[in-house]
Amino acid sequence: MVRVIPGIVEYVSLRVARRFLFSDAFLLRWGRYLPYYRTNANQADPKPVCDLYTEAMKALGLEVSSERTILEVGSGATDAVGVALLERGLAGEQGRVLLYEPYVTPIPVPEPAGEAGLRCRIDRLTSLRQIARGSVDLVVSHSVLEHVRDPQSLMLELGRILAPNGWMIHAVDYRDHFFKYPYHFLFFSRRIWERWLDPGDLPRWRLSDHRRLFAGRGFRMQVLRSATLAEEFRCVVKHLAPEFDANDPDIAVTTAILALERTHLPSQEQVGSLFSAKAYEFETTADQSEQEMQRKDA
Repeated sequence: MVRVIPGIVEYVSLRVARRFLFSDAFLLRWGRYLPYYRTNANQADPKPVCDLYTEAMKALGLEVSSERTILEVGSGATDAVGVALLERGLAGEQGRVLLYEPYVTPIPVPEPAGEAGLRCRIDRLTSLRQIARGSVDLVVSHSVLEHVRDPQSLMLELGRILAPNGWMIHAVDYRDHFFKYPYHFLFFSRRIWERWLDPGDLPRWRLSDHRRLFAGRGFRMQVLRSATLAEEFRCVVKHLAPEFDANDPDIAVTTAILALERTHLPSQEQVGSLFSAKAYEFETTADQSEQEMQRKDA
């Protein structure tokens, strides 16, 4: 007798619709009305996001009110989190907030009274290459790393711009983003997922993937907090696709707060052993990288 996975018909139907019918622009405007879909938390309400960053900084022993440059990765369509970070004094009285968002067009919003003095300390960026080496004291992100298809290149570039003794705080959501079914996306082979179901920005990374990513990159990683849905996972663990190891202690993690401390700058030999020479060249200084790419394009 064939056992049908609970909810699989509804899940596949929603995933196929998301894959082929709903554009990002449509979801930005109408996503709040779709079943089991959630809009960007940074845009909906920045307070819980800033609460998380503040708590993580305190847990790490970082002086909350120190003068610093903060970079938020994946800021979404508004400056809401950047303004909230400055309102709380997390960048000190004179520090700056850089908002890196390469994909989403900003939404113009009226400036409430009193925000004008804060917004002059915020810069929106579409490329990390606009940031000088070693100039950022703290990198933060919320529900971003799980969407990055090439995390190696991102981490190399963040490593380039992070100051000595700098920190990164990443809140990662490892759930399927149709949240009613937090583990269903682990049922499918890579071929089927990428051809029919992937919305385009959900590579299905697990916490163990990110542990391997950061190992040897000049960072010491701490998991400040993590959560699992034990009962839900127990009901579906037998249905995992072969590429997902049911014995992986991190496989069932749904959310985690990762803190990465800069310990050293990896040598060129170390980086080259981890990634291709092309990847490393792209992440060198802006002038060297531009010259290299021009020579290759010639």
